[in-house]
Amino acid sequence: MNNSKTILVVGSTGFLGMEICRQLTSAGKNVRGLTRITSDPSRVDALKQMGVETVIVTLKIPNL
Repeated sequence: MNNSKTILVVGSTGFLGMEICRQLTSAGKNVRGLTRITSDPSRVDALKQMGVETVIVTLKIPNL
């Protein structure tokens, strides 16, 4: 299997997102995690220590 592709995890600082990132990085996958400016810095640091590339995004939901 080709490990050069990057897997994007949305909600990477949440309970499930952190576990998904942990399992993917443990399996040798390249992982990019979306975080928000308001994300808990300790959880973002934990992602980085796992080897996850973190990206800060601003999600804007249009008015319905």
